[in-house]
Amino acid sequence: MPDSNVKCPNCSANATLIQTIDEVPHFGKLMFSVLRCASCGFKLSDVMSLDFKKPCEHSAKVSKASELSIKIVKSSTGTVRIPELGVEIEPGPASEGYFTNLEGLLDRVEMVSQILVNSAKLPAEVKAAASSLKKVQAAKAGKLKFTVKVLDPFGNSALIGNGVKKHFLTPEQAAKLKKPFTVIGEN
Repeated sequence: MPDSNVKCPNCSANATLIQTIDEVPHFGKLMFSVLRCASCGFKLSDVMSLDFKKPCEHSAKVSKASELSIKIVKSSTGTVRIPELGVEIEPGPASEGYFTNLEGLLDRVEMVSQILVNSAKLPAEVKAAASSLKKVQAAKAGKLKFTVKVLDPFGNSALIGNGVKKHFLTPEQAAKLKKPFTVIGEN
């Protein structure tokens, strides 16, 4: 697809949108998008399936560091939950899709936790944020067992690796998940 110019959602200057479509084994036809604004530095990347599938949940129990190599494909419509760490990543208007492994996911969570530690003002906030950061670091080191769940109302997110379980969501379960956009014709 040719590059196109669009309005930057951050500063309204002209930004460049690059989109490519590729067939990916196990996932079908995907559109990869990158929006970059030279004016303010804003960047948004996304992976979106062009094939809608059944709503599903993938889950994995992680009990040792070697299991951090499990791959995660999170579309912009996916929700990630790690209950033991108090982590819930929900889609929103600027939600990005990404492909990484569980170690990379924990790196992202650790970065946000560190920001919370640095920005906390009250002693109770600092203590809670520091406790959360320590849990994430313990999970990354394989010293804290945790469960990761990836839920997607359009079936475009997944976990890939040994020990991953997949089940389909009921329409009621799928309806409770946040979506970054409204689907025309959806009840």
